[in-house]
Amino acid sequence: MKNVGIILAAGKGSRFKSRKQKIFLRVKNKTLVDHAINKLKKLGLEVNVIINKKNRKNFIQKDCNFLYQNKPLGTGHAIKVFLKTRPKFKKCLVMNADTPFIHLNDIKKTLKEVNYSNLSVLSYIEKKNLSNGVFIEVKRNKFIIKEYKLLNNKEKKNSLCNSGLIAFDKKISKEFFNIRRNLKKNEYLITDILKIISNKKYKTKIIKAKYPRLCKGINTILDFKNLKKI
Repeated sequence: MKNVGIILAAGKGSRFKSRKQKIFLRVKNKTLVDHAINKLKKLGLEVNVIINKKNRKNFIQKDCNFLYQNKPLGTGHAIKVFLKTRPKFKKCLVMNADTPFIHLNDIKKTLKEVNYSNLSVLSYIEKKNLSNGVFIEVKRNKFIIKEYKLLNNKEKKNSLCNSGLIAFDKKISKEFFNIRRNLKKNEYLITDILKIISNKKYKTKIIKAKYPRLCKGINTILDFKNLKKI
């Protein structure tokens, strides 16, 4: 069985106040989603892009699998779409289309960890976090991820942020179907997988990025401007 990559590109990006969908913004003459696709191709992964069908015409890449998430039900639902369609793989890497510049070495490290763990997540330190989810330690070496909108004031001071990059093996894939709709956001959140498996006999690993500045998600116009400067 082969190793596969998933790019999550079906979201509305509602926090990004722009007429153009953020994943189609250009850096160095390529859209953000094209940068993400090329990054996974460098790793030799089979590339699967989860999109909304109406946006298919905006994608120019040919040698990818395009899977449709026509209802905006969140990242957890997008993973279920993939697993129902393409269930055979050895290792799977999930990347958000709006974080395509995560350093290749950090991506390789996250994927390699699945040789020893069932699931690995790339974290990074951001002391002035204003938009990204963070890791909350609920037990010794047991973490959950909470999205920024769901954080209380104390939790917002936590500087260990979620890059959105996740890798997992075939064994743990069935657990994604246990993700339930988050009532506050009315979506299925991929980050809930850590909570689901926290009391089960799976091995997880939180990896700290060596190049944290490249891990920050693009949620606002300011995020995009800062990324271009980097």
